[in-house]
Amino acid sequence: PGCLLPVDEHHEIVNELSAFLGDPNVKKVGQNFKHDVCWFLWAGIEVRGFIGDTLIADHLLDELARHGLERLVWDHTDMGPYWRPLEAKLEEIRQADLAALAEVKTALKAAALVKMLANVDALARERVGPTGNAIDMAEKLAKAIWRRIDKLGGEIAAHAHAGTLTDTRLLEERAAFLKECADAVNYERLAWDVLAPYSLKDPDATGRVWREQVPRLEAEGVMDVMREIWAPVTIAFGRKEHNGVVFDMKRRDALLARLLMLQREALAEIRSLPKVREYEQCLAQKEAKVESDPDSPSCGYRYNPSSPAQAAAFFYDFLGLKVTGSDKTTWAKGQKRSTDDDVLEHWADRGIAAAKYTRKLRKVEKFKGTYVDPVPDLIGTDGRVHTNFNLWIVRSGRISSSGPNLLNYPRGDDPEAQEL
Repeated sequence: PGCLLPVDEHHEIVNELSAFLGDPNVKKVGQNFKHDVCWFLWAGIEVRGFIGDTLIADHLLDELARHGLERLVWDHTDMGPYWRPLEAKLEEIRQADLAALAEVKTALKAAALVKMLANVDALARERVGPTGNAIDMAEKLAKAIWRRIDKLGGEIAAHAHAGTLTDTRLLEERAAFLKECADAVNYERLAWDVLAPYSLKDPDATGRVWREQVPRLEAEGVMDVMREIWAPVTIAFGRKEHNGVVFDMKRRDALLARLLMLQREALAEIRSLPKVREYEQCLAQKEAKVESDPDSPSCGYRYNPSSPAQAAAFFYDFLGLKVTGSDKTTWAKGQKRSTDDDVLEHWADRGIAAAKYTRKLRKVEKFKGTYVDPVPDLIGTDGRVHTNFNLWIVRSGRISSSGPNLLNYPRGDDPEAQEL
């Protein structure tokens, strides 16, 4: 394991790896190998001869344990925390980004103070009023601002005195870039002399762990399960993740337009109800009183049933509804002024039209916001959506998916669900 290959010979690397990984006579194991299969396929490499995954093997032996390679290394090898130097270097890079970000934020603070200096006369007049000495106040304010700038120290204060901190746009862009870098420090920013030892030790650790797992898998009678079921499943789902799912964007846009129409129709149905119109009239009267008081903020008088707070005020305060019956969960939610779907269903079953139509509106909004709106952001550079299939997370053994959870898409009889 762990052959060091020069990165400037990309095609030769791919050819060597393709010959090695594609040879079914060379048996291979990996840790969370489905992820690797997906990346090999991006390089056009098909994997054959795969017989086991240390993560899946640990799941077969102890499904309640944490299956990460670090824990397996501690339990099955004497290699120790070989990943610590790499983690330390990543943290060093992150701290450097944060230090640079702090410096840029200090420069932005200085720029804001410089902007105050440019408006010091207006600030002075505002402080002293029409009868005060604005000139003396302006001098005092300017001295105080310069003291604050000088406390920032270093090159930033020098730039402020030189008048080169007037344009904050570049500073703001720099701050946003540094924050993004600090939040997502990855291996691409590591030097090869740091990354290479780690990349060599990872497959070495996987091999050592597998050799320790084999006797236990055989003793537990699950080695055949690994080789005949989990190994081919790992390759198959790595391929499925790589292939992705095509979304027809024209049909998605048509579905979005239909959902927007249904949303408007449901909202119109709610606002046409006599009780809702009466409630909005009450809100309008309160609004008139608010507008007559200049110290009170305006609240608006259109009822928004999508707002839990406004819906609670309408159902509990205006209509005076309560939750009754034997369903303890629903009753408890009613005590907390909830307007969750089961509470609205409770009222809808008792003939409350507003609850019925609010459920309809929220169903459309949830469907649209959960499944239809996010689609453009989920599509990769190849025009497909690539989910992650989790082979071992669910204890019952079924497969789940995430990022996005395509297995959670509705399959009901609704035309919208069928179109999705």
